[in-house]
Formats: sequence, structure tokens, C-alpha cells
Amino acid sequence: MTDVCIHDETGKRICLIEFKFGNPEEFSFTKDLVKLKEEGGLCFFVHLLKSQGSSTLKSIVGKVGSDLENTVFICHTIEGKTTQYISTSNEEFSGTEWTLIKEEQRKYLYEEYLEDKKKRKNKKAQSK
Repeated sequence: MTDVCIHDETGKRICLIEFKFGNPEEFSFTKDLVKLKEEGGLCFFVHLLKSQGSSTLKSIVGKVGSDLENTVFICHTIEGKTTQYISTSNEEFSGTEWTLIKEEQRKYLYEEYLEDKKKRKNKKAQSK
């Protein structure tokens, strides 16, 4: 069951919304994105951050991975008052107040995330 489900006047589901705060583990993102994918329709994943460091977006994109099929991902940073969104098909949401992360940028950030994750894993293995 999603966090918010909007119905039309006939009771038909027309929009699903999931919310996330902070930068939790990958599983937390995956379970919510799987719910949206399985329930289908117009789907939004709204992610709120208190602040954002230089590697935060890369970390989030890495955790989200490629599970954004038919889902608009919106990330808002409260302290910086910036809003970014990642969408594979809904570019009509772009505007001057939004930062659109295009598919090639998302793929690049995801590849960087995987590379960093591999380095951390290797470093952890070497320290044992």
C-alpha cells in the first residue's frame, strides 16, 4: 500500500505517491519503488532531505538505480530550497525552478555510485 493514493470521482485510482525522508539504506528505496511499479498508474516518489552534500545526489541515484520506470522522482532539499527531479518519461514537469536530471546524467551518477560502492567494499575487505 502506498503512502497516498488519489482517486477520481468514480473511485478509480489515478495517482500514487510515496514519501521518503533522509538518505536511508538502498532497501528502503527499493521496497517503495517496487510498490509503485506493481500498483502502476501515475506514480510519484517524493524525497525530502534536510540538507545535501556534494555526494548526496549520487548516493540517492545509486540507491534508486533503474527502478524509475513510469515514476517521477522528486527530491527537495529543505535547507537549500532546491528541488530536483529524475524522470525517464515525464519531461513536461521541467521548469526554471526545477533541476532536471536527464537520463544520461542519471546513468552517469548511478555508474559512479556503483564504482564508489565497489571501492568501499574492497577497502573494507582489505582492512580485515
